[in-house]
Amino acid sequence: FFDFSENLYDLNISLRIVSKIRNEIKFKNADHLSNQLEKDQKKCIELITPTYVTAINKEANTESNSKNSI
Repeated sequence: FFDFSENLYDLNISLRIVSKIRNEIKFKNADHLSNQLEKDQKKCIELITPTYVTAINKEANTESNSKNSI
C-alpha cells in the first residue's frame, strides 16, 4: 500500500475511510514526526489489510461465479 508508485492523474478513484488512526499531534522535531509516521503506517496496514483481503476475495468469488454461469 505504501509503496504504490503508479500515476493517478486524470483517473477517477474512490476512497473509503476505514478508521481514524490518531488525533492531531504537534511534534517536537523531525525525528519524532518520522517515528510517528512509521507507527501510523503500521497501524494503517493493520486496518487496511483485512478490508483489502475481503474485497479481493469477494471480487474473486464474483468472477468465479460469473464464469461458472456461462
